[in-house]
Amino acid sequence: MGYTNATKFQTSKMKTDKHQRKYLKDYQPPDFNISATPPYGRIKHHHPELEASEAEFLARTEELLNQLAEQAGKSGIRFGIRHEYWSLLRGVRVFDVLEKLPENAGIDVDVASLAISGENPVEFIRNHIDRVRSVHLTDTAFTDNDETWKTPNPEFPARRPTQVYRDIGQGKVDLSQVYQVLDDLGYDGPVTVNCRQTRDHMRALLRMRAHVDKHFLS
Repeated sequence: MGYTNATKFQTSKMKTDKHQRKYLKDYQPPDFNISATPPYGRIKHHHPELEASEAEFLARTEELLNQLAEQAGKSGIRFGIRHEYWSLLRGVRVFDVLEKLPENAGIDVDVASLAISGENPVEFIRNHIDRVRSVHLTDTAFTDNDETWKTPNPEFPARRPTQVYRDIGQGKVDLSQVYQVLDDLGYDGPVTVNCRQTRDHMRALLRMRAHVDKHFLS
């Protein structure tokens, strides 16, 4: 198992053309990760009747994800669904759709999103390691006690002077335990380390490097 701070292929678009698939196939390792739904608040803005039509919305989402997973499978590309805390498929709800997709489809785990959604990241990974396609080590100290996940801009709460995400080691997620369980379970897929707080990229890189050296590689 290694780690990287490289950007993975992530998109909110629900289709890829043959040139994109060819590029992904040539990329090693070939991974395609997608946010399965927009933020709840933005869906609600365009679909005020969301509570009544959620099942239909998710059925259409499932159909599109299934098409993408099949395309990815034919090209030898691993397909991962992201479960952001603001998504309709947050936390374990991702399995409402994932269980109906081809076997090459799995989860792009974001540990901070799991924590905010009320999940234990270590137990989530332990229980679902067979469907984990990639992992994002992210950090947070945020507790969503006023349903911020349902707002239009959930990463920057309007009613609270805080950002949702923190740089690595600046939040409350026990990333060392997460890394340890991945190692214990023999996970050998991609691990992306994300610093999502500071806008000073050099500071973020230094924080990341120091945390990785001290907690993951020591």
